Amino acid sequence: MKSLALCVFVSLLVSTSAKLRAQQAEDRVQFGRDLQVERGQILGDAVCFFCSIRVRGTLTGDAVAFGDDIEVEGVVAGDAIAVGGAVKLGPGAKVGGELVAAGGPVEKGPLSAVGGEVTVARWFYLPGQWKVFTPGVLGLLVFNLALVSICYSIARRRLEVMAESVRERAWFATLAGFTLVVIFYLLLAFTPSFGRFTGVWVWPVLVTFLVTFAFGYSSICFAIGRRIASRKGPWAAVLSGAGLVTAAELIPIAGFIALSISALPATGVAPLSGFGKATDWLPKLFSRQPPASPPAA
Repeated sequence: MKSLALCVFVSLLVSTSAKLRAQQAEDRVQFGRDLQVERGQILGDAVCFFCSIRVRGTLTGDAVAFGDDIEVEGVVAGDAIAVGGAVKLGPGAKVGGELVAAGGPVEKGPLSAVGGEVTVARWFYLPGQWKVFTPGVLGLLVFNLALVSICYSIARRRLEVMAESVRERAWFATLAGFTLVVIFYLLLAFTPSFGRFTGVWVWPVLVTFLVTFAFGYSSICFAIGRRIASRKGPWAAVLSGAGLVTAAELIPIAGFIALSISALPATGVAPLSGFGKATDWLPKLFSRQPPASPPAA
C-alpha cells in the first residue's frame, strides 16, 4: 500500500513538474540570426525572420520561419511552417501538427513523423528569402510578367498615366498609399460587428485593395522599364520592368525591403491619379475652388 502511494505521489510530482516546465517554456523571436534549440532545451514557439530554425530539443508550440529553412532533429509539438524556405526532418524527428513548406522542398529522414497534413508549395517565392529554388524563381517571374501584362492590356493608357504620376510624385503616392492602408485596416477592423454579413463586407474590401495594389505595382514596373527600354516600344518596357523588379526581389533580405518600400506608392498611385485620369488628379480635386455665386442684383 505504501509502495502504491509512493508511486502515485512520484507520478503526480513528475506530472506537475512537467506542466510547470511547459507553462514556463519561453517563446523565442529572432531577426536575421539563426535560432537554435539545443538538446534538452525546451521552448514554446520559435519564430525567425530571414533566419533559420534548428530544433534539436523540444518546442511545445510552433516553429515558423520567414525567408529561410527549418531543420528538426528533435520534437515540434505544434506546426512547422517555412515561408520562403525548406523543411528538413532528421532521423526520428517528430512534428505533432502540420508541416508547410512554401518556397522550398520537404525532406524527411528515416523514422521521422508528422501528425498533421504536409503541404508543399515549391512554386511560391518570398521576395528576399535566403535560398533560391528554381521552381520558386520561375513562379515569381511568371506571376510578375502575367500580372503586369494583364493590367497593361486592360488599361494601357491609364497605366501610362499612373507610371508618370509615380515618377513625378513619388512622395505624394507614398503618403496616399499609407492613408489608404490605414483606411482599409480600419474597415476590416469593424468587420466583426457585421455578424453573418461579415463575408459580404470583407470580400469587396479585399478585392478593392488587391486590384488597387496590382495596378499600382504594374505602373511602377512600367515606369522602371520605360527608363531602360523606352525606344523598343511599350511592351518591351512593361516586360523588362517586370523582369528587373523580379531580379531585385531575388536578392536576399534586400528584395523584401524593396518590395516593402514600393508597396506604399504602389497602393497610393491609383487614388493619387484617379486610376490614371491625370498625374495630379487628387491634388486638383482637393484644390478645386467652388463656383462663384452670382453677384447680387
